[in-house]
Amino acid sequence: MLDYFGGNTSSGRRGYTRDVEQGLVTDLENPLELGKCHRIIGEREFMDAVRDRYLSPAMKDRELPAAGKIRAA
Repeated sequence: MLDYFGGNTSSGRRGYTRDVEQGLVTDLENPLELGKCHRIIGEREFMDAVRDRYLSPAMKDRELPAAGKIRAA
């Protein structure tokens, strides 16, 4: 998590703290809601890496229907 804010550095920890504090006082969108319907949660680079590693083109959508939804995301 700290990597998103700059790593395990003083500025990274400050950024993380600010983000957590903001979440406590505002009504933020729940990131888990984004994962409904078999979706991958994360930035585009992360989602692409998961697809490349775990969803081979040879995998048939009829064998794993959720794979088609994930590929389309």
